[in-house]
Amino acid sequence: MHVEIRLYDVAWDGVDSAILYVDDTYLRRFPNLLQNPGFESWTAGTPDYWVNETGGFDVLKDSDTVYDGNYSAKLILRSTDTQWLTQYVDITPGYGYEFSFYVYDNDSHGRVRVAMRWYDGSGAFIDGYYGGYSSNDTTWQYLTSGIQTAPSNAEILHVEIRLYDVNWDAVDSAVLYVDNAYLGSYGPTFVEEAHNVHPSNVLVLENPVRSDVKLLLSLEEPAEVTFAVYDVTGRIVQIVNMGRMDAGTHRIVFNGDKLSAGVYFLRFNVGDKIRNGRFILLK
Repeated sequence: MHVEIRLYDVAWDGVDSAILYVDDTYLRRFPNLLQNPGFESWTAGTPDYWVNETGGFDVLKDSDTVYDGNYSAKLILRSTDTQWLTQYVDITPGYGYEFSFYVYDNDSHGRVRVAMRWYDGSGAFIDGYYGGYSSNDTTWQYLTSGIQTAPSNAEILHVEIRLYDVNWDAVDSAVLYVDNAYLGSYGPTFVEEAHNVHPSNVLVLENPVRSDVKLLLSLEEPAEVTFAVYDVTGRIVQIVNMGRMDAGTHRIVFNGDKLSAGVYFLRFNVGDKIRNGRFILLK
């Protein structure tokens, strides 16, 4: 079996495209630490393993507005106070964790964001991370925390889907949908590497992806180019020699059909320089 990497010119016109082949390497699926991440399992009208901590909103099973699978969680905000839907996860101090989910926010009176809060073994709050807000749109939006390092005394992580009233106006009811939540863990030796990744070096045009990974690589001058693909443990799983490439912008399509779902990191050697990137592959 082979993984096929195709190189295209900037205009995507198919002229002088080059095809490279590399041996296929099995990439293990990186586990999702959440229970019932897709809101498929419900008992007594609530999603299993998720907790409505604040009570100022309703959580309903919905089969009409769904990102993936059979169901999503329909959130009906009934308060101008901040609300959150939570799952509690045992974690390892010093490891990196990334929390993400999809939201359908087509309501001008509400919005959501990612939140992560660390607690010690006694249940005392240590620190938290609070991400950017969703926007009023007619498409599913992907929200992620990026990789956040657990404090040295942390033992429990609260991952939270936080709901907010917009502009704190008089309207206290908004409807939003969430689906496909994900929590990944990264070993401590890889967290430092991940934090040094600069997305502008190698632009991933769509992220996350389900099949083809489309990359954009810009070269100021001709150079010999190779790139390596890393799994979440920092292990190199593939090395591809692309040969000498001309100056300019190159679009690269990396076919991910044979790869398992998970987070992958790219390191391009461009002459004597190193450029990095990252992509998330969904299945």
